[in-house]
Parts: sequence; structure tokens; C-alpha cells
Amino acid sequence: MEAESKRTKLSIVVYLLLTFALSSIFYVLVIRRSSGGQNLGLLILGLMWCPGVSGIATRLIFQGNLHGHGLGWGKTKYQFASYWIPLAYASAVYLPIWFAGYANLTTRLFPPLNRIFGNVHGEPAIVLINFIFLATLGVFSSCISALGEELGWRGFLVPQLAKIAPFNRVALISGVIWALWHYPIILFSTAYRGAGPLFRGNGDIDYLCGNCGFVIASGMAPAQRVMLDRAACSACGATNEFPPELRSSTPPANGRSHH
Repeated sequence: MEAESKRTKLSIVVYLLLTFALSSIFYVLVIRRSSGGQNLGLLILGLMWCPGVSGIATRLIFQGNLHGHGLGWGKTKYQFASYWIPLAYASAVYLPIWFAGYANLTTRLFPPLNRIFGNVHGEPAIVLINFIFLATLGVFSSCISALGEELGWRGFLVPQLAKIAPFNRVALISGVIWALWHYPIILFSTAYRGAGPLFRGNGDIDYLCGNCGFVIASGMAPAQRVMLDRAACSACGATNEFPPELRSSTPPANGRSHH
């Protein structure tokens, strides 16, 4: 029993080393290119697949197969819950900020929307229309990138932690690791932020929203993975990965975002 526990702990250490080693390559590339305003789409996709690739590699190293990785659909009602539960708490974090006037409403998303709906007058209407797009098409498109993270965090890390720790510690430890993994990009690049890196004088409310979301979410995805033994949480991850089009932005002098 003790030998198995040590092996489990070693597999977690190896997984984290692989994840952060691979991710560090993308951290450097994303931070460098974001300062030049270059497109980061493929780099962010690569970064988000680092936890998944590391999880699969670590399980193959220690186990020789992918048994226990939770690959499968499971019950449909739980897959539906993986969509609407994070959508609910993401809405609770973001919508009040957006409707208060701190949304970034000057993005590439608006020209195509205006062609479809005509010029939408009034900030609440713009926020609502964009929220509907992000909550539907945005979520499904984000599943491609979110799957990379979920195959790692929920496919490998959470079930391994569950072998050696009670649920509350699993939720806390996995949530803290997940947050720390995001911090280099949040703090030093523009990839996840509307106004720029936090430490370059452009700190904005998106940083606060992200941390509020982390506090709420840290116990949600581990619960789904531990209880259901499924790694098919990409919808959950995708719902958390709201595209940057409506991420909060530093308010201008008048305290409101510009249309």
C-alpha cells in the first residue's frame, strides 16, 4: 500500500514537471509575441494541450496504457451539467461587470454581428447578443483547446490525487495548480486579458474575474471527475474559456467602455 502511494506521488511529480516544462516553451513564445501584437491563436492552442499531452505521456510511462483516464461519454445528463453549471457561475462573475460598463466592446466580433443584426444600439443589447454567441458557438469552438487541458487536469491529475487525498484537498490542490499554471500568461502577456499585462501599468478587472472564477470552479470540475470517473469535461472547460472578445477592459476616463 505504501509502495503504491509513493508510486502515485511520483507520477504526480513527473506529470507536473512534464506539464510545466512543455508549457514554459509556450510561455516564452506567447509573452514575446503578445508584446508585438502578433496573433497568438496556435500558440495558445499548443499551450492548452501541454497538460493533456503530459497526462497521457505520464500514464503511459507509469501504467503502459490509458485505463483510468476517463475517456468516454458517460451519462448525458452529466455532460449537459458540465455545460450549464460553469456557464452559470461564469455568468455570475462576468455579466455584472459587463453590464456595469467594463466590457471590451471594440473587438473583431462586432463587424460580422452588425452585418447580421444591423447596428445594435445600446451597450446592454451588445453585451447580451455577444454573450449568447459566446455561450453557444464560442463554447463549442473552445472545446478543441479545452480538451487538451481536461485530459491533463481531470484525466490524470485529479484521479491520481484522489488516490492519496480526501476530496477537499483534491479540489484545493488541483485548483491551486491550475491557477498557477495560468498565471505566467495572465500576468505577463495579453493572451487572456483585454488591457495588457498586469505588471505593465494596464491592470484591469479581468484579473479579478479570473480569480473569482478560480475560487468558485476549483471544487466543481474535480467533483465531476471524481464522482463520474469521466474525463469528458471539455464542455466544462470550454465554458470556462470565454473567448477574449468580451473580457473586461480598463475603463476610460469617463468610467465606461466605448462602443
